[in-house]
Amino acid sequence: MDDLNKVMNIAGQPEFAVISRWKRAMPQYTVGHRERLAKIKEQMASELPGVFLAGSSYEGLGLPDCIDQGEKAVRDVLLYLQQAPVQQTSDLYSSVR
Repeated sequence: MDDLNKVMNIAGQPEFAVISRWKRAMPQYTVGHRERLAKIKEQMASELPGVFLAGSSYEGLGLPDCIDQGEKAVRDVLLYLQQAPVQQTSDLYSSVR
């Protein structure tokens, strides 16, 4: 309550409070997570091609899930780089000058 009072200037006491602690439990994504993630990936593909997401915030919270995502991201990056147009060495050199 002290934190709420400092941040939001709330001095009253709550009518009720519920505190839930799930020891030794995995967090869960909120409803609609997959749909939001699909939209994010679609937007990134058009606006940030070659950037890929990996980690517990996206498609799996456990360590094995994160490892799988990291490996998939590496494969996606390599495939993207293989398909990207090759820039000529002379073009690279002239842009440095």
